[in-house]
Amino acid sequence: MAMIDDWKKYARGEAEFDSSHFVGLFKNEPSEAYIRDALSLVEAGEAIAENIIKAIRENSQASFEYIVPSKENIEDSGRIHDKVEIVCLNRKEFIKSAGNI
Repeated sequence: MAMIDDWKKYARGEAEFDSSHFVGLFKNEPSEAYIRDALSLVEAGEAIAENIIKAIRENSQASFEYIVPSKENIEDSGRIHDKVEIVCLNRKEFIKSAGNI
């Protein structure tokens, strides 16, 4: 049975499911018809569906730019990693010595 069928039975009160069962209900960019169908049994479902469809349309037309770290930032992150490693080693030594008290 498809998840949408489970959802409709749940929405009509005909079946019980764990709330995590529907996590993937809108996964994989569902069609507008699927979104409307899935929300047709929910109070204010049409308005909710329109908002979801609008958000998907706006995101699909967006131009996403990625921030590429500069060389300096990459070098800084290496230094930060080294400092974190030193702190962890110091804590490990402290814990070891505290156990011997």
